[in-house]
Amino acid sequence: MGVLLLLPALLASTLPAQGSAPPGEDLLGRPVTDVVVEGVDPASVGGIEGLDGEPLTRALVQRLIDALWATDRYRDVRVYAQAVAEGVQLVVHLEERRRIRTLEATGNDHMDLRELRRVAGFVPDAEEHPDLLEEMRGRIETAYATHGYPNAAVSFRSEETGEPGRVSLIAEVTEGEPIRIATVQLSGELLYPPPMLREILGIAPGDPWDQPALGRAAERLAQFYRGEGYLLAVVSEPVAVPRDAGRVDVTVTIDPGLPVRVVFGGQLHVSAAKLAELAAIDETFDFSPTAVGNAADRIAAYYRTIGFPEAEVSFDVVAARPTEPPPRTPFEDPAAWSAGLATLDPFGDWRGPGRPVAGAGTVWFLRFRVHEGTRRGVAHIEWDGVTAFDVAELGVLVAENVAAAIESHGSLLDTPRPGELAALGLSGEDRLTGPGASRPFLADWGPNRVFLEQAYRAAAVRIEERYRSEGFLDAHVTLLPPAHDATGAVIPRFRVQEGVQSMLAGIGVTGATAIPEEELLDVFLLEEGDPVNELLVEETRQAILDLYASRGYLYAQVERQVVFSDDRSSVTLRFAVVEGPQVRVAGIEVTGNADTATSLILGTLAFEEGDVFSPDLAEESERRLLRLGIFQGVTIAPVAPEVVEAEKTIAVQVREHRPQALELRAGFSTAEGARAAMSYGYRNLFGYAVGLNLRLKLNYRLFFLEDDAGHSFETDYHALSLQDQLERLLVASVAVPYLPGLRSLVGLQLDLANERKNRPSYGADLSSVFLGVSTGWRKLLSLVIQAGIEYNNLVRFEGDFELCSSTSTTVNCIRPDDLRRLRTPQGTSTFAVVRAAAGVDWRDDPFNPTRGLYLSANAEWVRSFDPVFDPSTGVSSFSHLIKTSFQLSGYAPLGAGLVLALAARYGQVFQLERGSRTFPDRYFYLGGSDTIRGFPQESLSVADAPGEFPTAGGDLFLIFRGELRIPVGDTLGFAVFSDVGNLWRDPDHFDFTVLRYTAGLGLRIQTPVGPLAFDYGFNLVPRDEWGEGFGALHFSIGGF
Repeated sequence: MGVLLLLPALLASTLPAQGSAPPGEDLLGRPVTDVVVEGVDPASVGGIEGLDGEPLTRALVQRLIDALWATDRYRDVRVYAQAVAEGVQLVVHLEERRRIRTLEATGNDHMDLRELRRVAGFVPDAEEHPDLLEEMRGRIETAYATHGYPNAAVSFRSEETGEPGRVSLIAEVTEGEPIRIATVQLSGELLYPPPMLREILGIAPGDPWDQPALGRAAERLAQFYRGEGYLLAVVSEPVAVPRDAGRVDVTVTIDPGLPVRVVFGGQLHVSAAKLAELAAIDETFDFSPTAVGNAADRIAAYYRTIGFPEAEVSFDVVAARPTEPPPRTPFEDPAAWSAGLATLDPFGDWRGPGRPVAGAGTVWFLRFRVHEGTRRGVAHIEWDGVTAFDVAELGVLVAENVAAAIESHGSLLDTPRPGELAALGLSGEDRLTGPGASRPFLADWGPNRVFLEQAYRAAAVRIEERYRSEGFLDAHVTLLPPAHDATGAVIPRFRVQEGVQSMLAGIGVTGATAIPEEELLDVFLLEEGDPVNELLVEETRQAILDLYASRGYLYAQVERQVVFSDDRSSVTLRFAVVEGPQVRVAGIEVTGNADTATSLILGTLAFEEGDVFSPDLAEESERRLLRLGIFQGVTIAPVAPEVVEAEKTIAVQVREHRPQALELRAGFSTAEGARAAMSYGYRNLFGYAVGLNLRLKLNYRLFFLEDDAGHSFETDYHALSLQDQLERLLVASVAVPYLPGLRSLVGLQLDLANERKNRPSYGADLSSVFLGVSTGWRKLLSLVIQAGIEYNNLVRFEGDFELCSSTSTTVNCIRPDDLRRLRTPQGTSTFAVVRAAAGVDWRDDPFNPTRGLYLSANAEWVRSFDPVFDPSTGVSSFSHLIKTSFQLSGYAPLGAGLVLALAARYGQVFQLERGSRTFPDRYFYLGGSDTIRGFPQESLSVADAPGEFPTAGGDLFLIFRGELRIPVGDTLGFAVFSDVGNLWRDPDHFDFTVLRYTAGLGLRIQTPVGPLAFDYGFNLVPRDEWGEGFGALHFSIGGF
């Protein structure tokens, strides 16, 4: 017979003292034959597998309950046991926590959803509970009351979201009738027309009595007055007086105060605008004694940071008539200083109700008087107690700190304004400037020419860190009060207490069993005999943790154990490891994929159920998912990461892009005539990241401005068929980045293109179809292979056409983009093409690298289907070749932000059949920002060109590039570069000693899409017989 047992009796750590066994004692030891889940969907419950056949014990049940509690999904967990014929059936009763995924609202016409969530105090994933709902209801109704809806009522209902334990909470709002404003009265000294003030206030009869909005309106009106120069203006909180049950009368009281202007005087090395920025006086400023005093203190403190330790700033208030016309620069007015000494207590009668009445046109000036004092230079530095280092080395650290401080203070380079008041001949100048004031210049601000106390204090900390990096763990560096020499120059003084240098006498690991000690030692940044460096010790500890995490030991702990000798000269260092469990994937929860198949996401991950989980696998999985191009963001992390478990459910959260986009355009232009364009993209067909992109552009020429006396483009154009007259660009592509079983490591793409171009010199019809396979192994290796067919039909129109240049005398010239198309063989040609590209990337940043290596290799197999007939020569020829190129780039940081970039490139065309030739569209071309700077784009002639006939394009090239990148601030930088290389038409003519040399300078501007590069290269040895210039300007986005 079955016996129902409440299992807390089984969970007791000791049996109760009773005369007989507790209920169910007879069930212990029996095998578990079945587990039944009540209260929730059994399929959603994890952690109960594998119990069949195990004997029933208290430990087993405790482990089951702990696993269920750890998921944080359940409010209540109860386990019962029931005897069955073959053993025991466990009944698990679960009461699921209902968490609020999102808060929505209906009926909230006068409060937007974001504001409603804010006033409700909504926090995503809060547990749904009656007390919480009642608190949120009260907050929303109170907020409505302050907005003029005292009768608003709120109720809640829940909707399931499809996620276990997650609901969407709907706030159903009944706003009711608001209390409305009957009248708006303005009182006080208005100074401006009431209609204008009412417009600024933005409140009208009939509006709801919205108290927060009334407060914002009053502040808006106050800011208007302060912006007009009434810096002390006060607009009181609007007062509402009930008129009847549903209306109130609102009164706004305005006290504009007296007009006040802020001026600065006495400054020689800092502009008035900078002082105003430091004072931070605007329409929100509080004109209290503390606030104005703090403004003066900020100015004085700033002066001390830029080398004026004796600077003082005072302030007062005077009444004066402003200068007419007003000065061109703000915060300056000679009239303020001609008024003499202060005439009012700054915080007395100019603010109170008994303030004197200013005469017509008179204002109060708040004057800040700057007494800069003398800028103190540095004579030399005195050191006390330094024995372990050369004081010159420590002096370099100080100079670097001071130089950095100078660079961070852009105002040091403010244009000075010496003798501002003396030039005006006004009284008070003697109190504002000192004798001998002179205009500073850039060279005056070197580290040894100005004493910046804060920079020297920071240098003391840096020197102390330098000592500790060399094992002086008790070192202490103090900046003493400075001395002065006979000229008044500052003598900074550092006192150093070095202490004992501690050296590593032994280092090792304890408690490590999962990872061999040899592997752990490989990540150590210290070894026996090294000075004890606290930073390297901590980095080594973190490296051990990272190594364990990469093997799935997410909860490993590493503590450093340091044992000093009696005199602290030697140290034994041990890292004590508590490994914890190796975490495996118990399950995977995917959320956020409204349009994407869950199977695609699971198939793309670098792990699956049962695998060891590590942060490296999570990062790789995020990268693979983002590479699909359908997600804005991806986050992968264990559920309840703070709970230590050997098996974790992994949460995969994705944010999807909008699936499709359509753009239509139409218009007219003189260059293209009537035109229309369509662009359509769908990035996630069938939920499997299949991307479809279509682009169509059509135009029909109506104008022929290129016609001249020597050639009629219109005649050639209308001689074409209607199909060829219609210029077009059609591009279609289908991308399949995910193939089942390959975890997004391999993708396919099909590209089709057709283009028709008509120019005065030619008509071209170009078509191609390519199927490509691409792969990316982590971030290191990439490989792309494409195979396809190219079809070209190029007809050159009769006439002589020159290349477009600044000296061209006709519009019928050949532009650079036309020149590239004209390299295509004339007539009809069809080619089979197979391309392959591989790259290995060890760079720290592909857009702006500062360290690492990059290696790439490219190859292209080309074969013409039939011989290509050239109408200009009457000769047919064919191609069967392989075009190859290789690049190796390296980047090395040199310190102080300097980066040395080096690159070498080589390319060669190999003919695979006798008689095969390279058509011009597959030659290599040099010159430009991406090859050899100093030559215009693709203009460099081959080295084996005959005599005085320069010829671009060849079958072999070699390039060496070098660049020193020099940062100037966070966004600007300069570059010094040199490019060396050459090009040969016939590979047999290759001569390593015959190279072209260029050098130049460049400007770099950092942007989110990479650095903008402006380079000017100089052709160091121009060939006059080829008409080469002495250099060329280049622009590019990104660097090599």
